[in-house]
Amino acid sequence: MGNGFRSFADLVLVLLLGAVAAWAIAIDVGFGPLRVLFGIAMVLFLPGYVLAATLYPGRAATERDADRARALDGLERAVLSVLLSVCVVPLLAFAADVTGLGVSREPVLGLVVAWIGVFAVAATVARLRLPADRQFRVEGGGSLAAVDGFLRKQSASLRSTSPFAPQNDAELLLNALVAAGVLLLVASVGFTAVADPGNESFTELYLLSENEDGELVAEGFETEYAGDESVPVTVAVANHEGDRAEYTGVVTLQRLSSNGTTVEAEDEIGRFEATVPDGETVRIEPEATPSMTGENLRLRVLLYDGEVPNEPSADSAYRTVHLDVTVEG
Repeated sequence: MGNGFRSFADLVLVLLLGAVAAWAIAIDVGFGPLRVLFGIAMVLFLPGYVLAATLYPGRAATERDADRARALDGLERAVLSVLLSVCVVPLLAFAADVTGLGVSREPVLGLVVAWIGVFAVAATVARLRLPADRQFRVEGGGSLAAVDGFLRKQSASLRSTSPFAPQNDAELLLNALVAAGVLLLVASVGFTAVADPGNESFTELYLLSENEDGELVAEGFETEYAGDESVPVTVAVANHEGDRAEYTGVVTLQRLSSNGTTVEAEDEIGRFEATVPDGETVRIEPEATPSMTGENLRLRVLLYDGEVPNEPSADSAYRTVHLDVTVEG
């Protein structure tokens, strides 16, 4: 393989690994330990690696050059990648929070993927600006020698300069990023320690069905209904709002297209009202008889904590839950 490709092979690998890791993390089915490893790479290595590659696009041609330019080789780059990732990912999570995206899997993962892509391109441009013999490339073998060289280089650097004094603009930026990341981590830990989780207000809405022992459980739902009988489901509403709450539920039946992506028809088949004290859960068996028969049907419950609009929908509801069903004629 030519030296030209070797100068960018690590960035190509990072992009491929980032894409596969994002896919494995984003989909709902799990890969067990493999998915955990992908998550660790996305949080603790890849974001910092592309940033380090941008700030330090070159490699040390000689020990003298390394001491003067403070260029990074493999082991140093790996260590710095972890340190930078620890700072970058909390900053991205903070950005997701303040922009209203929310600190959850999808927005944070999207920002991490965008960060990796942008800085992989920036690192490529930075390397192209250097002579070919000074561009960083991954060298095979020599792991013990790399460790020994890393320790010798750091020892010499500590003897000749202050360990905290930035030697160039890149190191000044690194210091600022590390400081910001550490401050954000400390602030996050402090907020978590003093925040009262009981102040969070929310309502739970879920379906229950009766098992063989006559107990109500959130699994094993009956999905085949008779068209002339009320649907055999129980709706549970749990109030964690901090005060008594009044709810209105709207039960609808939708007919979906053959691929399940389009709603072809929808009827309201029942309503219920419930007053729930704070911290308690009520269970309702709604009077709702199917208005359609056939397959590709969806039973949906829309919960409102205020006035119900003329045309209830998932967008206007406070909480929603649904179940795919078949109704026999």
